[in-house]
Amino acid sequence: MEPGLGDAYWSLANLKTEPFADDEVAAMEGQLRRPEVAGEDRFHLHYALGKALEDRADFDGSFTHYAEGARLRRAEAPYDPEEFEDLLARSKALFTRDFFAERLGWGAASEAPIFVVGLPRSGSTLIEQILASHSAVEGTMELPEIGAIARSFGRAARRGDAAAYPEVLANLDRGRLLELGETFLERRSSAGAGRRGSSTRCPIISITWASST
Repeated sequence: MEPGLGDAYWSLANLKTEPFADDEVAAMEGQLRRPEVAGEDRFHLHYALGKALEDRADFDGSFTHYAEGARLRRAEAPYDPEEFEDLLARSKALFTRDFFAERLGWGAASEAPIFVVGLPRSGSTLIEQILASHSAVEGTMELPEIGAIARSFGRAARRGDAAAYPEVLANLDRGRLLELGETFLERRSSAGAGRRGSSTRCPIISITWASST
């Protein structure tokens, strides 16, 4: 028994089917009073209590727990909004129509991958599922290969650093881009190894682009 397992309570809350009973709310409140309940368990308990109180129309109490859960989660998350906004601005400045026009035809020649690019909650997963229902298409979900390739170039120590990502991409020649494209396809093939017919099916690559605007 793990009465302080916050993820279990949050999973029940996230089902959105049945409201928590009084004794369950009291149990979660009791777990939060235990100092040894910390980390993910604690912020999950706050989120679950937020949902429980929201269902009871106790909105002040609900959002008090939501806010505390968000504060605890934010303290553990390696996310810097200013750094993210800076990356977006630099990416927009680099990836112009001319940038792509100058590199037309570069990279791997394979036409097999189908890229589905969308914003969060925009329906890109649904599109992937519809396409993947075809016998010649394989849904591969949001594979980490593109992110891993981007991280391999490192991060910018300061704005305008030509050796940092994404600015470093402007210095890659045709041969290097070809190598990166083939590496991506090879990793995709490895990820699909063992699936029946995976080597002859077009893979769908889902990419979610989180915009700050």
